Amino acid sequence: AIELLAEVRYSLEDIGIQVSTGPVVDFRLKDHLRSMPEPGTVPLVYPVHFNGQNTVWPRTDVKKPNAILRNVETEKWFFPIGFYCVVRRFSSKEEKRRIMASVVQPDIFADAEVLGFENHLNVFHQRKHGLPEALARGLAMFLNTTAVDEYFRRFNGHTQVNATDLKLMKYPSREVLIALGKAAKGIPDDQENTRNLVVVIMHGIDHELSSAGLTIACGGITAGLKVSIFLTSSGVDIVRKRAADMTQVKPLDPLSDLIRDFMARGGNLWACTPCVKSRGYTEQDLVEGVVITGASKMHELIKAGAATLSF
Repeated sequence: AIELLAEVRYSLEDIGIQVSTGPVVDFRLKDHLRSMPEPGTVPLVYPVHFNGQNTVWPRTDVKKPNAILRNVETEKWFFPIGFYCVVRRFSSKEEKRRIMASVVQPDIFADAEVLGFENHLNVFHQRKHGLPEALARGLAMFLNTTAVDEYFRRFNGHTQVNATDLKLMKYPSREVLIALGKAAKGIPDDQENTRNLVVVIMHGIDHELSSAGLTIACGGITAGLKVSIFLTSSGVDIVRKRAADMTQVKPLDPLSDLIRDFMARGGNLWACTPCVKSRGYTEQDLVEGVVITGASKMHELIKAGAATLSF
């Protein structure tokens, strides 16, 4: 129930973003479509041009056109080149996810000034212009979380994702989305292409921010990040066995389920040594797999370029 978290309470208007259905309806512009780029054309993107977080264009292995003529009849349908977050409008019942978000990467379109979005895509933009890169990536990362997908399935029984559905959803703040995007962007090659995100959780079992932090951390893993959670202050209480097994802020998932999901997917869960000792906890009191450690582990990742979020 991600929609009930206090941190996920902002409308698209609040964060300065709009979402629209891709305006290029190909059968109405059939005479202007081209299979491959040529002089006088601009890039045209369909859902097939997105593979996970990546943009793949042009594609010679599909029947969809890769370009559209730029002229007086088509000009009004184009967006300026930039970073955009896009979501497929349709999925099959057999697919595991309804919401599948990707980021348009402008550098692959060479010297193009504008591009067209086909009608089977929803496009997040700022007044028909691109988004800051970190915001586009953070938005895609949030939309690709399991919690968002489960929420969408609860209120929408069909396999179509409309722009109106996306407008009605609630989102984290613009600042949080940008922080997520910076983490997803990655770090230089000399650091082995590792993408690290450190989530610091300071709130305990009586505060919804602990659930928000765990949800975002799991979303980071979904986005391909290596995520570590550092529990400090009251945050260490959420991994005490009796608390984790019995605590549930209804109708949110039990904390134990969120923790189990995070660790099963390879996340690191660290508990602050002084905070654990001050509460009289021992390793036997904590959920299996939690490592009691000082802040040095977190500091090493931060020095190496890891992004950080606090809850």
